[in-house]
Amino acid sequence: MNAFDPEAYLDAAAAALELPIPPESRAAVVANLVRLHALAQEVLACEIPEVAPLGPDLLAPSREKNGPE
Repeated sequence: MNAFDPEAYLDAAAAALELPIPPESRAAVVANLVRLHALAQEVLACEIPEVAPLGPDLLAPSREKNGPE
């Protein structure tokens, strides 16, 4: 896997979204992307069970929660 390049990501994302990033904000945006990447790595490192058990509320939602039909 290639190393994360926050400046390249910023350039690509800003171009794709047609979002101008003012030069004076660029360093702060790059710093936030570095932080977000670090947090994402922690989340991705967590093991997720292949089948997560569903709680009773998810299996049979009541009409009260969803409103009348």
